[in-house]
Amino acid sequence: MRSFTHVVACTKKYVEVEGMTTYETLVDETLNHGVMPTVVPELKSITVGGAVAGIGIESSSIKYGLVHEGVIEMEIVLPSGKIITVSRKKNKDLFYAFPNSYGTLGYAIKLKLSVIPVKQYVELVHKRFLEGESFFDEIGQLILSKVDFVLTATLLPQLSIRMSSTTITIYVTVIVRNDDIMFSRISKIFCLTPSGKRATLKPIKSNMSDMGLLVL
Repeated sequence: MRSFTHVVACTKKYVEVEGMTTYETLVDETLNHGVMPTVVPELKSITVGGAVAGIGIESSSIKYGLVHEGVIEMEIVLPSGKIITVSRKKNKDLFYAFPNSYGTLGYAIKLKLSVIPVKQYVELVHKRFLEGESFFDEIGQLILSKVDFVLTATLLPQLSIRMSSTTITIYVTVIVRNDDIMFSRISKIFCLTPSGKRATLKPIKSNMSDMGLLVL
């Protein structure tokens, strides 16, 4: 597998690349053609096959989804040693099951990815948020807009998921920077029961790192 590190072909619509190719190598080649993959993970050493077998994400995901959602076709080595081609129309069960399988279903040795044109200039806009609600409202508006990338720096949401036999609880935590003071605040809490019922809980407001929760 270590030798599968080449960009095979690149056009204005797609790029064919071997699974162990790093994004640094991939993007260096696609830029020569005036294009880039729809999603490029931040760490340049991440491999294309790894980003699909895991869950790759970056600032352009607000528009194009996760890395695997830009995959058109893959050649996968099965545990039996057989090599098959998968796509949305061919062997589609494996095509949709492969993302987030972490190598348990096989290895991607070649992938065909969608690409997008590279623009000559990038407009960079900084926005500051001191409250979680205004931050999430803005994210909702950006999803509906024509922006290509969204990074959160001043206020960073984090998802913490806890699972039990009865409930899945998701904590959306925001880090708020106010001048020289940084504190965490749990903005929203969602619970999902096995029956599919969802409940929204209210947190106790605090400017301390360790949050207390008030379940209503």
